[in-house]
Amino acid sequence: MRELRTLGPDEIPLHIYGRTDWKGDGPILLYWSASGIEFKVAASELWVRIETEYDLYEQWLAIEVNGCQVARMMLKRGGQDICIFRGMNPATVKTVRLFKEMQALGENPSRFVIHSLSADGKFLPVPPKKHKIEFVGDSITSGEGLNGAHEEMDWIPMFFGTCEHYANYVAKAFDADYHLISQSGWGVYCGWDNNIHTTLPEIYTKVCGAASGEENASEGSMNEYDFSSWQPEVVVINLGTNDEGAFHNAPYTDPQTGKTYAQLLNADGTYETASVLRIVRAVDGFLGLVRMKNPDAKIVWCYGALGDGLMPYLKQAIHEYSDRTGDKNVDLLRLPNTAADAFGSRMHPGRESHKRMANTLIAYLQKVLQ
Repeated sequence: MRELRTLGPDEIPLHIYGRTDWKGDGPILLYWSASGIEFKVAASELWVRIETEYDLYEQWLAIEVNGCQVARMMLKRGGQDICIFRGMNPATVKTVRLFKEMQALGENPSRFVIHSLSADGKFLPVPPKKHKIEFVGDSITSGEGLNGAHEEMDWIPMFFGTCEHYANYVAKAFDADYHLISQSGWGVYCGWDNNIHTTLPEIYTKVCGAASGEENASEGSMNEYDFSSWQPEVVVINLGTNDEGAFHNAPYTDPQTGKTYAQLLNADGTYETASVLRIVRAVDGFLGLVRMKNPDAKIVWCYGALGDGLMPYLKQAIHEYSDRTGDKNVDLLRLPNTAADAFGSRMHPGRESHKRMANTLIAYLQKVLQ
């Protein structure tokens, strides 16, 4: 039996997925869905030491070996050693990816820390990825419902997933590094429940603004993100579904100010003009923010996987933004609506729907990532 040797992340050639505040030494703290590490190893046995902390909603780990998912598991609180594989041919080089499958959870502790790797072989250099793509979105981009059966309606981490996720398919098609910046129920102007504070623009500039609260902030989640450290060639924004949903839900009253917010329908069921103009302004403002932080990126706004009621207003917002700023490097892309046979759990896109979204994006990006 060969002896295992334990190394920290700073002692191993790694590729890191997702925004982090890691400085190159010590353990790696991961925040966002699909954040993780990738490495190459020639060994017969491999273990990882992970530490997690949470209150109600546990963390989940997914494992890929040579591009194939080999494991997916719930993690217990505290530190734990997990065997990735054993008994494999020590002479063959394996590409291993370990990644987080649950989104950040607001003020709840959401520690997901990779402390070390132990192997009976050697780690080898990881070739750089050919492209960089950032995905910004809501529950669709968080992978909500991707792993559950159609009849499941519980909101629990088990039904989130990132392995057969549209962003993962797109990234593999182009050998791209990618980041997910996403939160279930959030929008560009407001969340599904008319809450104007649950928007991606509000947290976009932070390392992980979705992991709020003193405990998360003390570990760097609320620090300003260094955009110069990672500049994507493409930013894919998949927002609007929850903004549309707000029209069909109760008003939101801000507990701090007492002010009430509501997106309203006209008597005939159409969208109130003032309400859609708030969305148009929010889209315009977010495009300006994304452009400021990613000056050379192609920005493509995607929409339509769960209905397309706001499509005319997204088109209006992008047109007005481009005319006002002269920025012509922005597109609107219609995603295929989720068919009856392509839902996962919680009435969210399932595996087949994610494949269809990915195929639409891949066809579009083939013209962009020349």
